Amino acid sequence: MLPLAVTDLAAMRIGDKVALHWTMPRRTTDRVVLQADQQVEICRAAGAEPCAVFRVLLLAPGSQAQTTDQLPAALQVGTNRLMHYEVRLKNHAQHDAGPSNLAFVPAGWAPPAIQSVQLANKAQGIAVSWEAPAEDSQAMTAPGAVLRVRLLRHRLAAESATAPTKESTEAGVPQPTEQTLEAPEHPAAMAGGKWTPDSIVDADAQQNRSYSYTVQLVEQLTLEGHLLEMNGQPAETAALEARDTFAPAVPEDLAAVANATGKAIDLSWTAGPEPDLRGYRVYRRETDLAAQSAATSTPVLVSGPALVTVPSWSDTAAHPGVRYSYSVAAVDQSGNESARSAEVVEALPQ
Repeated sequence: MLPLAVTDLAAMRIGDKVALHWTMPRRTTDRVVLQADQQVEICRAAGAEPCAVFRVLLLAPGSQAQTTDQLPAALQVGTNRLMHYEVRLKNHAQHDAGPSNLAFVPAGWAPPAIQSVQLANKAQGIAVSWEAPAEDSQAMTAPGAVLRVRLLRHRLAAESATAPTKESTEAGVPQPTEQTLEAPEHPAAMAGGKWTPDSIVDADAQQNRSYSYTVQLVEQLTLEGHLLEMNGQPAETAALEARDTFAPAVPEDLAAVANATGKAIDLSWTAGPEPDLRGYRVYRRETDLAAQSAATSTPVLVSGPALVTVPSWSDTAAHPGVRYSYSVAAVDQSGNESARSAEVVEALPQ
């Protein structure tokens, strides 16, 4: 009886290695269920060479198989050219049902490794920066190939992590543990140049969560009609906790109107643009009537311990005939408070 041939062999070139994976068949060509481990021959061929076996494995039927091929030095250098892999499952008589599907990868120069990955908290998210490969190393890419920088972001588990909130989910779906990001192409690269970016801001990183980033250069090229992808060696992983230490924008367009009927001074301002804005605090100080603008007291919080959640507030504790200077500060979900706005002055008539 012959084991069925593998139909989903896949290969990925990563630096000087090729990662292979496939699904082991569960049955023979006669539809009999396989019981014992199966002998698997893995071969590699470059150009017109015959496919030479370089590894033999014993693997369980139905298992997800994987192995890594450390490329010979001759296949790591030179102009990019096509090579492929096959696997064959042998029975006890060393017969097989034929080769698997062919998995193609490029031989030759791989993209250089990215170095010196750095992470930093920014107001817009986590800034990921790295040392871009030198121009001479990029010149080894195949004609027409496209270089891109790819990042793998991994959200690290934390014992103190809270349950998902409205702010930490989108459409009710929690953020995935792993996500792949790509740095946007630079106009020079799109025009056929060899420029690669050296930074990206991950605006989707959630505050008070820890993330690790792995960065690698990816080359996309076509060889003999096959659209292929080849990865450089990933840079050393860097990790950081996303911390929001950045204050929201200072409120603008503050206006005050004396409401004699309601015995209050009504304030209004333009709502802040930040998605994590939590509310506002209103400050007041007394201004000397004679000096008009001279301060006679220090601004104090008058809106109470709870944040004002709308861009308006009424001071019902204002005394008639007393001139007050008002200012407003914005507060975000992390408790960061902005500087106070420009003051406006108003008084209730006596």
